Amino acid sequence: MNRTYLPDYNLAITLLGGQSFGWDKIGDTFIGFTVDRAAKIKREGEYILWQTYPVHDDWDWLSSYLRLDIDYENIIKEISKDKYIKSAIKAYPNLRILNQNFEEAFISFLCSPTKSIVGIRQCIRLLADKFGDKLLLDDREISLFPKAERLAQADINEILACKVGFRAKNIHEAAQKLMKEPVTERIQSLKLNEARTELMKFRGVGDKVADCTLVYGLGFNEITPFDVWGKRIMQKYYGFNEKAKYEDMSLWMKEYFNGYAAWAGQFLFEYIRSR
Repeated sequence: MNRTYLPDYNLAITLLGGQSFGWDKIGDTFIGFTVDRAAKIKREGEYILWQTYPVHDDWDWLSSYLRLDIDYENIIKEISKDKYIKSAIKAYPNLRILNQNFEEAFISFLCSPTKSIVGIRQCIRLLADKFGDKLLLDDREISLFPKAERLAQADINEILACKVGFRAKNIHEAAQKLMKEPVTERIQSLKLNEARTELMKFRGVGDKVADCTLVYGLGFNEITPFDVWGKRIMQKYYGFNEKAKYEDMSLWMKEYFNGYAAWAGQFLFEYIRSR
């Protein structure tokens, strides 16, 4: 494995939290899969030991996935506005946001309505085992995240067998649309509001799924998704009532956290779940 200096990166909470669902910790090693890569990462003091597959030693891909090109210190400075976010940052130091493949993030969060993180992880693994490419990580076989093309060609009953329930039709139709039209390239070229509008045209995509995709699959910093935990954050910490409109909370977060609502929301999401 390669050895790289990376002291200020919280692997556990970043890889195993609610933003990506393809990582497990086995012993002291994190093993994860995406749509076209798999990786092993292990913490060794201020260094990480790592390897990528099937392309070995692919630091360009891993550093991009871990999103090491951002000015993290400046983001922390910009969002440190009150006692709640400061407590969250202290509780989860060096929490990061990953740079995920758009289609992977989109399909993952199509699995998410009314499901827990554990439930989403189970669905993703079943989908990967049934539809994903197989890859050998040293002596371990791993299934990669299924490509949209494979899901588009699948029988919907095969998707249903992956415990996704009513979401099967949404996943199937989304995959077919992604294949029929150059949707991925077009959405990736759009500004925030335009991209959000395009995502909301898909069956089963509401505010939360759209915003999860925008943050985790397209890298927008300005917004954060409001699931049940996000709404509790706004009510418990920032004085919003239970009837507050989604768009009003979203605009407030964007302005209050200086355009880094995604990062503030990620800290606060982990923080409120532990209270």
